[in-house]
Amino acid sequence: MYEIINVHTKNHLGLEGDEIMVWHVEELRNANYAIKNGLRFASCGVRPNLDDCITVGAMLRQWIIKETRYKGQYIIQNSDVQLFWGLKDSELGTPITLQKYPTNPKNNWEFHLWKLHEQSGSLTKLVPTFNGSGSQTTVIVITSSSDSPQILPSSITSLISWNSHQNFNPSPSDGEIFNELRIYLGTQSLAAVTRSKARKAIMAKYPNADLTHRRQFLDESYRKILHERDVSDGTIR
Repeated sequence: MYEIINVHTKNHLGLEGDEIMVWHVEELRNANYAIKNGLRFASCGVRPNLDDCITVGAMLRQWIIKETRYKGQYIIQNSDVQLFWGLKDSELGTPITLQKYPTNPKNNWEFHLWKLHEQSGSLTKLVPTFNGSGSQTTVIVITSSSDSPQILPSSITSLISWNSHQNFNPSPSDGEIFNELRIYLGTQSLAAVTRSKARKAIMAKYPNADLTHRRQFLDESYRKILHERDVSDGTIR
C-alpha cells in the first residue's frame, strides 16, 4: 500500500472526507498499472481530455507509471493519450486532473510505502470500505499526519502483501470465501500466483474450517476471478 504525494506541494492524494488515504498499485500483465482505493479503481472519462478529473469507480482504468529523471519521482500517464495526473494549483482540496506536461513538478508524484500500525497488525483497518456501487468520487489532495513513510526505493512493482490475519469462522459462506480469494488475488502478481498457492492461502485464512470438500469451488472461483482480470487488462489467459 502506498501514499501518493505530489512532488511540488507535498500534499497527499485522497478522497474528500478522509483524513488519510492509502492506495494499492497493481502491475498488470501488459506492464500498465491499476490504482485502487479500497475496491474502487482510479479512473477518468471514456475519452480522456485535458483537465478531466481523476475519480474512483467500479471500472478498471489502466495507467502508465514511469520514473522521471529525478529518482523516486514518477509520472502517472493515461494509457490511451499523453495526459498526466497533475494539479492546476496548490490549494488543499484541489482535484487531480489530466495535464499536458510531464516535466512540471505539479504533475509528478512520489510513492511512499504505508507502514502497518503495530497495534492492529492489519492493513484492513486503514482502508475504507465501500458499498460496491458504481458511483464516482473525485480524487483530491489532502494533508497527511503519517510519520515518515519509507520512500519506494526503485521502480513500482506489484507491492502489497495480503492481509493474512486469520479468520476463525468454522463455516465461511461461499460469498465470504470468494471475496477473500478476490482480495488475495488482487495483491498478487499474475505471473507468480498459482491455483495451488491461492487455495493454500485461503485455507490458511480459515484454519478452523475444513475447506477440502470445497476445492472445486475454490478452483472455479480462481478461474473466474483471473478471467475477469485478464479481460479487464485486455488479455485472455
